[in-house]
Amino acid sequence: MNDRTHSRFVPKILLVFLFTAMVWNAALAQSPVPEDAEVERLENGFQLSEGPFWHSDGYLLFSDVSGNKIYKWSEEDGLETFLEPSGETNGITADLYGNILIAQHDARQVGRIESDGSITPLATEFNGDQLHSPNDLTVKSDGAVFFTDPPWGGNPSEIDFHGVYRISPSSGEVQLLVDSLSYPNGIAFSPDESKLYVSETQNSFIHVYDVVDDSTLANGKVFAIANEHGNADQNSSDGIKVDNAGNVWATGSEGVVIFDPEGNVLDIINVPESTTNLNWGGTDSLMLFITNFSGLHRLNLGPLERLEAPQNLEATESENEVSLTWESSPESVKYISVYRSLNEEAFEKVYAGPYSESFTDTDLPAESSYSYKVTVTDVMGFESAFSNEAGNVSTSLEESGSLFEGFELNQNYPNPFNPSTVIGYTLPVSSEVQLQVFDMAGREVAELIDGERKAAGTYQHNFDAGDLSSGMYVYRLKAGEFMQSKTLFLIK
Repeated sequence: MNDRTHSRFVPKILLVFLFTAMVWNAALAQSPVPEDAEVERLENGFQLSEGPFWHSDGYLLFSDVSGNKIYKWSEEDGLETFLEPSGETNGITADLYGNILIAQHDARQVGRIESDGSITPLATEFNGDQLHSPNDLTVKSDGAVFFTDPPWGGNPSEIDFHGVYRISPSSGEVQLLVDSLSYPNGIAFSPDESKLYVSETQNSFIHVYDVVDDSTLANGKVFAIANEHGNADQNSSDGIKVDNAGNVWATGSEGVVIFDPEGNVLDIINVPESTTNLNWGGTDSLMLFITNFSGLHRLNLGPLERLEAPQNLEATESENEVSLTWESSPESVKYISVYRSLNEEAFEKVYAGPYSESFTDTDLPAESSYSYKVTVTDVMGFESAFSNEAGNVSTSLEESGSLFEGFELNQNYPNPFNPSTVIGYTLPVSSEVQLQVFDMAGREVAELIDGERKAAGTYQHNFDAGDLSSGMYVYRLKAGEFMQSKTLFLIK
């Protein structure tokens, strides 16, 4: 049985406070939460639900700390047990290669779940002393894992402070960053990773630090106080996340407070019972998943808009290396991923790291053919569609020297769509490309590519039809002597 409720905190408009109310309402107008959004209870009956994490395969993981389980939830299959016992797992995330990372209270470690279900410890101690009970964690674009370590787990303490730590991606060394907080909890980076936010449960503070280098934080200060806002008592600060716009979403005793990057309140979402953590997920719609002590909730935030896929990927071979270049925008990108296929077998991720528009693959086995494609992943964890494919072929292949059999214009996806869709096409040889969209009267309504020369490969172009009316349209690809058209449907 679903339990729906969504309310906002709107201050009473008194003449004496008119100016304050006008400023508050202006802030609310910028809220990322739709006016008609309702909190929906998905599951209940837990002891302490925590750590929601959306997996790219289309399901949610979350923990019941006191119940010693990690659950898996999906729209199709409902609730299933994912890991039991879980070592009293709290926070859950993934590294840049998709491996699940967990912060375990009772096991007193940060661990990585392997494909066979075993757990590899990544951090168990600092300077020879066992950690308290790792609570929450986040991953930087260079692969470093940052985590908090308050003494929630009930085990005897060996360390006389509550730390914020970093696990080096190269050495695995556990490095202390902050030792001055009381019960540090949620942790998240700003979109450009120049700032690190850490919530402090005992006093409800959310702190912000400048990220100076790989292992140094500076200029720590209070960014916001969670319990100053809302029409329900907020006497703690728990899990936090940062969206693509830099807004900080914070859980507290009874709700979610949304702050803009300057610390101003944009909105408050009231949720029954004490909230513990939150995260985004979904496939077609952007969903906010919220955990509290006994339940799992979600809130529909509208259509899910992924970043545009990288374009114009090209591969150049030199001796035993392949150099890749492509075009993309750095806005809202957390990291890039490079996928490689050997001899037309399945693609595998061979690199993930900070934003760039180039990569050199120096780890090439003696195989006859290679093909690559690239994606970008945003701050909120959503991966773009693939770029076009680009590859290099040895002289043992057919004289054509192409991995691509012929020209092809693909059906757009999704179709019908609102407001954007992806149009894919394949070029067997380098060609001058023109991609246009027409209405049913034959009038051009959009020119997506205007005579640009592109290398042989498979391409994807994002078409945003936000300015067009609902209806059927025709899109046409011209490449050299090749021309083909297909129809698409815009439904608003």
